[in-house]
Amino acid sequence: MENEMKIVGKIGLIPLLLLVLSLAAPPGTAEAGNERWKAVTGKNGGDRILFDPDSVIPSGPRVFRVRVIVFDEDQNTMRSLEEFDCTNKIFRDIEVITEKSNKPANRTLTPSEWRGIVKESPRGELLKILCR
Repeated sequence: MENEMKIVGKIGLIPLLLLVLSLAAPPGTAEAGNERWKAVTGKNGGDRILFDPDSVIPSGPRVFRVRVIVFDEDQNTMRSLEEFDCTNKIFRDIEVITEKSNKPANRTLTPSEWRGIVKESPRGELLKILCR
């Protein structure tokens, strides 16, 4: 029984390792299933963002939703569905899955408050792409 538990534990690590390896792709374009992720960098460094251009959908007049992956300086990962308001230059999270090393993933389904976008940040650059 103990050997079976060890095997099950090792098998459970395989999906986690695949997830980690898929997130460790270099900046640029990365394939994740049918999704094509593109890197967005700001001029002031900090977080690195990937977005899926195929996921962009309008959700109102000059408002768009897009799937985003954020890697922070501590290598924590946040996968989210974010909404960008082009007119007011603000954004909010619609759905968020936060992954921190050695901790279970945390999922939030409640939309956050709208927040301003720093012009030179990765989200500022993403706003430019979405709001052309």
